[in-house]
Amino acid sequence: MASVRYSVLAAGLLTLGLSACAGYEFAPFGIENPTNQAINRAYKDRDACLTAQVNGNGSDAHAAAAACQPQIRKLDSVTNPHRDAAVTAAIHQDSEFRATRYASLARPAATSSPTAVAQPPVQPAVQAPAPLTAQGQPAEAPLPYMPLIASPQ
Repeated sequence: MASVRYSVLAAGLLTLGLSACAGYEFAPFGIENPTNQAINRAYKDRDACLTAQVNGNGSDAHAAAAACQPQIRKLDSVTNPHRDAAVTAAIHQDSEFRATRYASLARPAATSSPTAVAQPPVQPAVQAPAPLTAQGQPAEAPLPYMPLIASPQ
């Protein structure tokens, strides 16, 4: 009698578990569902617009973000279907940040400008000790200091 109860309970739990999985969208490996494809497309459109505004028109970051408002609104509508104000603010802040980044990458490097000041070579903080000869006297010409770890410069 007890085994019948357990088998009925197991069958019920199995049915409940399988019905819970019915709502998920199963896609083959490597294929995105349509929502993810729309989100990725909206990001690409927004980034392409920001890049074109900064590189093509020479706009600054704020002007590029203002010119790309339709793409930013499209990205907001796709990624934020419940119209959460915090998510909308984060998307606009991210758009401003990306526009600033694209604008900084579009500017020429400061080292190529004619007014750049040449920096003197950096001397190491610690000098290597002078090598000794067999008699215990310093060698005529000390070896130059060569750091073992690459410097961050």
